[in-house]
Amino acid sequence: MQSAGVAWDAVKAPAYLGDRALSRLGEGSGAVIRDGWSHHLYWLVRTGSAVGWDLLPVTVLGAATYVAVPPAGRTRSFGVHWALPPTADRRLTDAALLHDALAAAVAVSLDRHGAGVER
Repeated sequence: MQSAGVAWDAVKAPAYLGDRALSRLGEGSGAVIRDGWSHHLYWLVRTGSAVGWDLLPVTVLGAATYVAVPPAGRTRSFGVHWALPPTADRRLTDAALLHDALAAAVAVSLDRHGAGVER
C-alpha cells in the first residue's frame, strides 16, 4: 500500500466506467491500476488536480488514503495489477482529460439505464 496525496492522488472508478474512460483516453492515459477483486480502476494524477470533482461513482483519493500499487512488472493477475504499466513516458494522467473521459462514460451509462443526462 502506498499513501496517496504525497507524490500523486488517485482517481478510483468502477471498472464498467473505467474501461470506457480508458478506451476514450487511448494514448492520453497515464499508468492505470486494475483491482480485479473489487472491479475498480485507479489512475494516478498530479496531487490536488482532481480536488472538488463531483462525478459519482468516481472517488478522488488524496491525503490520508492508501492505494494498493502493484510491482512494476505485474500486468496480469486476478487481483491488483497494472492495466497500463508505468513507463518513462507514461506515469500520471492529465486530470482534465481524465475527468472528460469519465464524465462521458458516466453519461453513456446513464443513457443506457434510462436515467437520461443533461447535455
